[in-house]
Amino acid sequence: MFEEEVVERRLAFKPDPELGNLCMGMINDVRIDIREVPLLDDKGVESTWEYAGCKFPVLVIEFKQCKTDANPKDRYYTFTAKPVTTLNKKGEPVEEKTVINIIQQVYGQLRHIANQFKGLKGYPVNAGKCPGLDYAAPAKVRCEQYLTFFEYFKHLLVGDDEKNPIYKNVKLFMKLVADYNTHKFLAFPSFVNRGFVERVIPGQSPSIEFEAGETIHLAKDDAPKNREAAAGAPAPAPGATVVSSDIQNILDRYSK
Repeated sequence: MFEEEVVERRLAFKPDPELGNLCMGMINDVRIDIREVPLLDDKGVESTWEYAGCKFPVLVIEFKQCKTDANPKDRYYTFTAKPVTTLNKKGEPVEEKTVINIIQQVYGQLRHIANQFKGLKGYPVNAGKCPGLDYAAPAKVRCEQYLTFFEYFKHLLVGDDEKNPIYKNVKLFMKLVADYNTHKFLAFPSFVNRGFVERVIPGQSPSIEFEAGETIHLAKDDAPKNREAAAGAPAPAPGATVVSSDIQNILDRYSK
């Protein structure tokens, strides 16, 4: 009646000391998942999350680490991009400059990843400008906008032939650092800074490197709460909001 099923835990990326604690990997999959959080939970209590009841898109970019003699096991890292929330857990509006900063972070990460494939066969040089986002629109409208936004970046990574994507077999140097909030897993930094991913070119060393305050060392479960740990993502954005021209163009499409 029952069959035994072996479930193996997927191993996370492991920094390579031979690469200065960078990793070498390749994109394994790029997809857009459509998810939904019920408006009411099992007890009939209405969710306060602004996207509850909406079908919202999630861009998923899965990386697989290149194997070495010292690291022969399958290892994966999954990067996800989701619609930015404009309300906090209390249902209160998040400050406008904070919302814009987060959108800028997401755009910067995706653009940085996509730029590594420029010049390769099949790269959509005529993809046009990035679609606009209106962070003041109703949640359902924003979900539609984010779907178009994520489809744009998926196209830059995959190209027109999904069976033979641009990213296939393209090796990348990757910088993964301790997550800023928990320090319990490795992830891409939130800010691009001097880069966190770079296409491998034979004979050339990687130019990306760790910034001050970034670390690969993770906090243990029993570590004191006040334990000093470097950020894997930057601290919350400072008071001044500096909006890049690319982001301003995305926002301006709905402000006129």
